[in-house]
Amino acid sequence: MWKRLGLLIIIRRSSSATKVSSVHQALQRADGKFEAEDGLSILKNAISAAKSAGTLATLPHTSQYQSFSESLISGLSTAPPEVAVECLQYCANHDFTYDKELIKAAITRCVASPHELSERSLSSALLAYATLRNVPRMSEASSALAAEVSRRLSNGENLHPIAVTNMAWALVSLNAWSDGLTLVIIEYLKKQLDIFPFHSIALLLWSLAKAGVTDKVIFSKASQLSCAKGATNYDQRSFLQIAWALATAGHYNRQFFDMLSDKILSARGRGFYTPRTLSSTSWCLAKAQHYRPDVLDHIADHSLVRLHEFNSHDLGNLAYAFGSLNHPRKDLLVAVAERFVSDPQLLTNNLAHANIVWSCIVADVYPKQLVKYSLSAEALQQVSDRQHSKSHMHMSKTSMQVLQLHVAITWEHPELGLGDLLPWETTRDLLTQSYEAVMNHRQTSVFQRNVWRALEALGGGKQYYLPEALTRSGYIMDAELLLTMDNRPVLVPRHWYFRTIGYIRDVLLGQHKSGGEGAQLEPQSAPISEEREENAKNLSEILSSMEVTQRRKYINLASDWHNPAHCAHVARRVAVEADGPEHFAANCNHPLGRTVLKHRQLKAMGWNVISIPYYEWAGLKTGDCHTQYLKEKISKL
Repeated sequence: MWKRLGLLIIIRRSSSATKVSSVHQALQRADGKFEAEDGLSILKNAISAAKSAGTLATLPHTSQYQSFSESLISGLSTAPPEVAVECLQYCANHDFTYDKELIKAAITRCVASPHELSERSLSSALLAYATLRNVPRMSEASSALAAEVSRRLSNGENLHPIAVTNMAWALVSLNAWSDGLTLVIIEYLKKQLDIFPFHSIALLLWSLAKAGVTDKVIFSKASQLSCAKGATNYDQRSFLQIAWALATAGHYNRQFFDMLSDKILSARGRGFYTPRTLSSTSWCLAKAQHYRPDVLDHIADHSLVRLHEFNSHDLGNLAYAFGSLNHPRKDLLVAVAERFVSDPQLLTNNLAHANIVWSCIVADVYPKQLVKYSLSAEALQQVSDRQHSKSHMHMSKTSMQVLQLHVAITWEHPELGLGDLLPWETTRDLLTQSYEAVMNHRQTSVFQRNVWRALEALGGGKQYYLPEALTRSGYIMDAELLLTMDNRPVLVPRHWYFRTIGYIRDVLLGQHKSGGEGAQLEPQSAPISEEREENAKNLSEILSSMEVTQRRKYINLASDWHNPAHCAHVARRVAVEADGPEHFAANCNHPLGRTVLKHRQLKAMGWNVISIPYYEWAGLKTGDCHTQYLKEKISKL
C-alpha cells in the first residue's frame, strides 16, 4: 500500500513539474524577435499551460515572461487592430488580468484606429474590455470607443442586433454612456428593434435602464415585442432582465407582468428557485406594483425552504417586495428577520436591514430581536454614519423607517413591552432629517388641489382646512380638518401656517429645556412679509401663488405640534388623504404597503383618516358631487 502511495506522489510531482515546464517551453519561442501574431500565439500557449499548472497569477512575475511581455507590447503598437482585439478576448475568456500593461497596450491599439475595426471586432473589443475584472478603466479609451459606436449608428450602418446589444451592455458597464449615444441608439432602435431576438431585447432593455434611458416609445415597443416573442419561450434570465428594466424605467406593461407571473407558477426544477431568482422576481413585481397574491405565495413557499441560502441583499429585496405590495405573509417576514439577525455578517448590510424592518412594520409584526437591534446604539450609530456617505434622500428614508418603528411600538403596540427605546436627542435628529426630505421632495397633484377645493366649499373658505400638514412623526397629510361634535369644520389658527425647517429645528432643539418631547408650540407670527399678507386674501392663497421652489421652504404644522388648549372646541382631528394611482397596485385596487402603514399610524396617533381613492373621485362629475362625497365620508367617522 505504502509503495503505491509513494508512486502516486512521485507521479503527481512529476505531472506538476511537467506542467510548469510546459509554461517555460511555451515562452522559449519568444527568444529573439517575433511578429505580434506569433507573440499572441505564444501568449495563448503560456496562459493555457500556466492555468493547467495553477500558476496563472504568478506567470507575469517570472523574468522569462516579463521579457516576452515587453516585446509583445511593443509589437502590438504596429500590429493590425484585430490582433489587439484577439489578445483582449483571450485574456477576458481566461480571466488573465495580471498583466495590466499588456491589456492597456491592447486597448490603446484598438482606440488608435477604431474605424479600422470591423463591426464584430469593435463589439468583441468592448465586450472583452468590460468583462475584464480588476483592470483600471481608461476613461479616454472608453469614450473613444463610445464615440465610434455613435458614429456608426448615426451613419446608418446596418449593424447586427447582437453586436449592438453587446456594445450597449459594454458601454454601460464601462460607465461610458453619453447623452449623444442615447439619441442615436434610440433612432436606430425605432427602425431596427423588430428584428432583435428575444434575448437581445432583454439585454438591450437592461442596458438602457441601467444607463437611465426611459424613452417611452422604445420601452413600449420592446415590451410588446417581448410579449409576442416570449409567449412560447421561457428564458428565465431574459424575462428577469426585461422585468427589471421595465420596473426601473417606470414603464408598466400588464400583459408582460402577467406572462411573467404565469411563467413563475408553471416553472419546474430546483434551478429556477434560487435565492437570487426568487428575490429578483419579487422585487421586480413590487417595483412595477403588479400584485398577484398567488405568485407571491408561491415565491414565499419556495423561499422558506431555502432561506438559509439567502444573502443579505436577497433577504432585503424579498422582504421589501412583500412589504411594498402589502401581502400578508407574516411567517415569511418573521423567518427573514430571524435569519438576518442571527448572522453578524448579514447585519452589515444597512439597506437590507432597513427594508426588512419596514416590511415587518407594514405587516404589523415585530420580531423582538430585530426590534431591539434596530433601536440599539450600534444600529442608530450606523444610521448616523450613513448621513455622511449616502444621498440625502436615502438617508431620510432610513430615518423615516426608524421613526415608523418608534411609532409602532410606542403608539400602536405598547403592550409589546419594548418601551420607548429611542432617546429624545436621537428622535430629534431623525425627525429633522425626515422633515427636510419631505419638504424638499413633496409634489402637489391636480387630484390634491381638487380635494382642497372641495374642502374649501365644505367649510366655506380656505381657512377651514390645513393643506400639506406636517405631523410631529414626519408624515405629511394632504389636508387636516378640525371638526366640532356636529362635524362642522373649525377655523384653523393662523400661526399653524408657514414654518421653515430652520424654525422647526430651533423648536426641537429647545424642547429639551422646555419640557422634552411633549412640549408644544406657542402662537407666533408666521414668516410672511407684511406686503404679501396685505396683497393676499388669506394664507392658503399665498401658498398657491408661490413658485414650487419657494413653497418648499415652508410647511404647515399639523395640530399635534400645538398646545391642546388652542383646540379645546375640537372634537375630531381628521387626516384627509387623496390617494392617487401610485397608492394602489397597477393591475388592481389593492392598496400598497406605504399607504396602509401611513393610514394605520395616523389612526394610532389620534387622527380619523378619510381616504379618497382616485377611482372613486374620478366618477364624480361636479364640484357639488365632490362636496357631497366628503360630507358622506365625514358622517361615517
